[in-house]
Amino acid sequence: MLACCRLHQSLRLELSPLARQVGLDARRNFSASSSALAPPPAKGAAKKISPWAKNKGAGAEETSAAGQGSGGLGNVLSEVTLPPADLSHLPLFQPEGITPASIGQVQVFSQPTLAAFKALTIPPLVQKEFAFTAKPSTVIRSATLAITGVLDKSKGTPSTSSRHLLSGPSGSGKSVLLLQGASYALSTGWVVLYLPSTASLVDSTTPHAYSAPHKLFHQPVLAQQLISRFAAANKATFKKLKTLRSRTFGEVTVAEGATLEELTRNVDEKNSTAVLEALLEDLSQQSNFPVLLALDDAQCLFAPSSYVDPSYQVLEPYSLAVPRLLLEFISGAKAFTKGSILLAPSLISARTSEAMSRRLAAKEVEAVAPSSDISTTILAQLEVMNVPARLERKEAVGIVQMLQSWRGTREAVSDDSFLEQYVASDGNARQFSRSLAQNQQL
Repeated sequence: MLACCRLHQSLRLELSPLARQVGLDARRNFSASSSALAPPPAKGAAKKISPWAKNKGAGAEETSAAGQGSGGLGNVLSEVTLPPADLSHLPLFQPEGITPASIGQVQVFSQPTLAAFKALTIPPLVQKEFAFTAKPSTVIRSATLAITGVLDKSKGTPSTSSRHLLSGPSGSGKSVLLLQGASYALSTGWVVLYLPSTASLVDSTTPHAYSAPHKLFHQPVLAQQLISRFAAANKATFKKLKTLRSRTFGEVTVAEGATLEELTRNVDEKNSTAVLEALLEDLSQQSNFPVLLALDDAQCLFAPSSYVDPSYQVLEPYSLAVPRLLLEFISGAKAFTKGSILLAPSLISARTSEAMSRRLAAKEVEAVAPSSDISTTILAQLEVMNVPARLERKEAVGIVQMLQSWRGTREAVSDDSFLEQYVASDGNARQFSRSLAQNQQL
């Protein structure tokens, strides 16, 4: 029986096209022995806690999630017998370290970047992973070099010439790639306006009210939330940038030459929409700092919203003040003097967009038929950037090394287990990570 199972497994791997591509005799560049595990930190080393840890009490350092999985007694024993991994040897995710030679390397996000991510918020699935360690990290991929290359080229050109739509199957790593782009931009002096999902802009979770002068439905609470996030994530830069003209918001006047920090300081629901518009206007006209507008789960902007008008007619996103403002930059009706726009759709979201699906299915911009549909017209202007469906072998190795740095996943991964999970997941980044995490009883 055992021999039969082994033969079946061998044949399955041998017949798989991906197995032939990787090679059955492939060997990873990390050891499968326990001696390869990172040594414990030096005595007296400060214990750090993940900013996304749910339980920040005693024993929560390195990860608050240890002991939450299927672990039971096994995880308790791990807490007692395994020292925290020493992650001090991991390099920072910085421009100088992102090279072709670094593909597959695990790099740690800097503390300023993590603080910005904390202010802007990040996708729940990524947040769950970050909660496992005090040093959230990422794996450099060939796509990482592609997206950082786009940012390097666009830092001195208008955003109208750099509008990209990330395309790839579910689980290929679009959200992580977008975060890598945001991190790179933050570390190279950009203003970063990042949203982990555009669903909150259209899902009717915040109030809306019709504005007759603007012929739009304002979303005051939502606008106030975005201003707060953007200001917190770009605090140092907003202190340097100045307003371009004097403005009055109700009883508050912001003089010309005031800092953007002052502009965003006294915001309430009455003036939040006007302040958000003023903020984006001043950011679009200044040329000292390039601006990145990065939107995940972006298909929500290209489908009917959950909001309705007084007659209960469903509202389109362009009838809502906040989505419309963003769509004006995406469409090129407005532009940042220097900057870039990156959009990533989610294929597992409950919110779908027919226009987005058609755009992703079209191989070239010319393949998109002319349409009177606003969403289709806007999406036709975006350049599609393909995210590889499969991990390269060294990228997969990097994911294993990253997983092993988390408490509960530091058990050795054998060559056979590595290849089996790689083939079973067909090289899909999310599925490969999950299969190894489950295999290691995360």
